[in-house]
Amino acid sequence: MSRIKTVTVVQPAKENLEEFERRKARAFIRILRSKYPDEVLDQVFEKLEQELKQNN
Repeated sequence: MSRIKTVTVVQPAKENLEEFERRKARAFIRILRSKYPDEVLDQVFEKLEQELKQNN
């Protein structure tokens, strides 16, 4: 299996920032789903939601 050595990300213009963040999140979720079972991801998301509630 080959490994990515470098990744270059060009920051989008301010008007495209929201779409950029959405695409980045989707890609991240795809990677997580390919590596972990749904039960593990559910636990992680629950903990994240709890932390967000505590910080707000």
